[in-house]
Amino acid sequence: MKKILLLFFITFGLIPVSVDAGISSTSSGEKSTILISKKNTSGRPGVPSKFTIGCYYGDGYIGFVFPTGINLISINISNEIEEWSGVATTDEPVLETPHFSGEYEIECVADNGHTFVGIIEF
Repeated sequence: MKKILLLFFITFGLIPVSVDAGISSTSSGEKSTILISKKNTSGRPGVPSKFTIGCYYGDGYIGFVFPTGINLISINISNEIEEWSGVATTDEPVLETPHFSGEYEIECVADNGHTFVGIIEF
């Protein structure tokens, strides 16, 4: 039973941490993060989302790994000063972006209506 609880905690307990601090660098200088479904605002407790969108980015580009059933996402990247919007599809998952610098919020709205949010740092 302890192993099951530990596995549950590791699986679901670290998801919010990976969104807030889920930026990792690879050997090529590329960064990545995972965007999760936006929190439920109904006030009822909920379980973590089963759907995530993988996101990888670098200087001048951003790309996405689409889950099954999602073919298009509208992307909005912003901070206090600037904002950028774009659309990615499964056929064209990588988009050119301005040369951002610093921390930005990212919000993606999928073609099925789900909203995904995260924080990325260029």
